[in-house]
Amino acid sequence: MPSTYLSLHHRHVFSTTVRGPFVAPEWRARLHDHLCAAIHGLGGFPEGIGGVTDHVHLLAGLKEIGARGIERILEACRAARTPAPKLRYEPSGLWVKFALPPGEVAGLDEKLGENRAAIIRAITADPKVTVVQLARQLGLSTTAVENNLRYLKTQKLIARIGPAKGGFWQVNEAKP
Repeated sequence: MPSTYLSLHHRHVFSTTVRGPFVAPEWRARLHDHLCAAIHGLGGFPEGIGGVTDHVHLLAGLKEIGARGIERILEACRAARTPAPKLRYEPSGLWVKFALPPGEVAGLDEKLGENRAAIIRAITADPKVTVVQLARQLGLSTTAVENNLRYLKTQKLIARIGPAKGGFWQVNEAKP
C-alpha cells in the first residue's frame, strides 16, 4: 500500500548584524555543529552548511508536523531560555530575527539603544566606514548617523583618528 511522506527542504541564511565579520574562523566549525545539532533536535537532517565571516547558509530537510514550524521555533527558544525571535513577513518571504541572549553583548543594546549599538558593531567590523555607508547599512539618514556618532564621541565610546577623509574610527573600551 503506497504512503505519502512530506519532507520540506529549507534554505536558511543567518547573517550577522550589519553584515559585520563576526563569525570568526576559530569557532565557525562549532557554530556549524551547533546548528546541525539544532536541526537534528527538530527531527530533521542537515544537508549542507557553509558560509563566511558575515553569514551562514544552511540547507536542511525537516518533517512538517501539522504546520507548526513557527510554533516549534518559539518552543525551542523558550526551552533554551533565549529571547523569542522577531517575525517579519515580506513578499520575499518570512524573516526570523534571533537576538543574542541577554548579557551576550555586555548589555550594549540596553545601554545605548539599537541604532547606537549597531553603529559600534559596524565601526568594529570596518573602522574606515563612512557616515554615508553607515546610513545605508542601518537605514538611517546621514543626520541621524551624525547625531548618534556625536553622542558616542561625547560618551568617549568611540574616537575619530585622523581626518574625516582618510582617517578611521576607534572603539574604546566599554565603561564598567
